[in-house]
Amino acid sequence: MIGPEHLPIYDSHQRKQLEIINTPTIPVVRRDLAERELNIAGNVLAMAERTR
Repeated sequence: MIGPEHLPIYDSHQRKQLEIINTPTIPVVRRDLAERELNIAGNVLAMAERTR
């Protein structure tokens, strides 16, 4: 179960994935992984927002 104490971790992870995605020299495979991770973090944060 993800509690409110975990949300800062997901927020930080989401921001880090955006940094990776916006790095022009990052390999395509790594960018794809970062996009998947970004979607997961975004979904977790969106679910947490709905339950508030």
